[in-house]
Amino acid sequence: MTYPPRSSSIAVGILSLRQLRRWVRKLHLYVGLLTFSSLLLLGASGMAAFLHHTQNSNGNSVVRDRLMQFEADVGTSDVAIANQVRREFELSLALKIGKGDISHDGDGNLTATFSTINGSHKVTVFREQSQVRIVERRLGLAGFLVRAHSVLLRPSSPGLDWRVLVLSIYMATTLMLLGILVPTGLAIWLLTRPRHKRARLVVAASSGLFIALWMMI
Repeated sequence: MTYPPRSSSIAVGILSLRQLRRWVRKLHLYVGLLTFSSLLLLGASGMAAFLHHTQNSNGNSVVRDRLMQFEADVGTSDVAIANQVRREFELSLALKIGKGDISHDGDGNLTATFSTINGSHKVTVFREQSQVRIVERRLGLAGFLVRAHSVLLRPSSPGLDWRVLVLSIYMATTLMLLGILVPTGLAIWLLTRPRHKRARLVVAASSGLFIALWMMI
């Protein structure tokens, strides 16, 4: 019984290792490029949320103030009337609202504020005059990033406009792709320079810091 030369087995092993490194690098590279823009948005919006506390802001500047004819459906609830305004005047980016989002002003007129990813629509229904006033406000850049950070990470939120829903699903997919970036990055290190002292120190320091912070919670 004959065996293949030892040098031949070593050459095959080296070739396989090189192929593995090449494919892992390619996977890491293309997944990183695919998720670059969305991760950049998540990072910027997360930083804005940390520095700029306007999560509940309805917008700063008024961009449009409209007073229009409107006939509310007879015998319907306040929530139904508010959502009727949303449909008829195509407040497409506005999220659906519930009973807790409805109020009345001093004259008894129904008021509701529809939040959007970039501002809000404040609705006031004047039933006796058969009119509705819609005041549209826009968030500044920091406020938009804060709102985007909370909305885009919840694709299951009710009433999302299809455009926001598609973007939020893409963002959620990006986060799942981090499950590929992390192990492939670790594999590149282990397959290339596993004994690099600085890399070992960074891994040890980051892991130790995470464990310490976790134990403090």
